[in-house]
Amino acid sequence: MVGEVAVLRAKLWQYLREQADVGQLKAIEDGRSAGVPWYHFTEALCVTSKQGANQKARRLKAEQVRDPGERRAPEIAREYEDRVAAEQRAERAR
Repeated sequence: MVGEVAVLRAKLWQYLREQADVGQLKAIEDGRSAGVPWYHFTEALCVTSKQGANQKARRLKAEQVRDPGERRAPEIAREYEDRVAAEQRAERAR
């Protein structure tokens, strides 16, 4: 029984982490859309540079768009963005 409860707690914490990541990414995207510079996000994202803030945002984005088994890395978000842009160009060309 204790073991089952521990597994359920772990699942709950994973779910909460995923929801927090979604909310944090949305806050970053809203701020960036409003013109907030990257260096203003450093403390909130627990990084020490604007590059670190940008990379953390890209990792959060990658987590949202990655396929199961893919790494949570900025490259995944970049590939996703490239794919979406190509799909949009193809749609406009039709």
